Amino acid sequence: MSLQKKRVVIYYSSTTGNTRKLAEYTANLPGVRQEVLLRRTAETELPAEADLIILAFWCRKSGLDDISRTFLERLSGRNILGMGTMAGDAYGEYGKRVAQNVREAIEKQNTCIGVILCQGAANMSSIKKRMVLPEDNPHHVSEEKYKRLLLTQGRPDEVDLEKAGAELLKMIEEWNNQLELG
Repeated sequence: MSLQKKRVVIYYSSTTGNTRKLAEYTANLPGVRQEVLLRRTAETELPAEADLIILAFWCRKSGLDDISRTFLERLSGRNILGMGTMAGDAYGEYGKRVAQNVREAIEKQNTCIGVILCQGAANMSSIKKRMVLPEDNPHHVSEEKYKRLLLTQGRPDEVDLEKAGAELLKMIEEWNNQLELG
């Protein structure tokens, strides 16, 4: 079964625009655009039918943001692909931990097709507030970390989006192949 014959619904949660940008990019991938519905997670009812739900989230506390987590709790028996943005290193050890936490959250009541993480920009107003916290506070942001997070501004960029889009299409293709074999 090809991707074009699947009903895909993308639900996204976004506060800074990073995840919305990723969700919109995904909705317009070649071969996907005619079959995808794009919905803001907090403003919509669940689809009556969908072969695949793409849950686009932003990383909070090493997992899903609160709106995405609450939305996910309403789902059961669905095929879900998690796709998130994060200001931290999306491709390093922390990103792997976030992906595992999201996978586990999805698999509580659903089938996880995969988890994709994409570099996003840090919310610098929030970061500045955390810089004034005492250094022994776990949420304190050091000057060094602040400088690293400044480099995330403008992300996700076109390269980030293309990488996430290619990974998404690969995961969906693998899922399609498993369905045809199963």
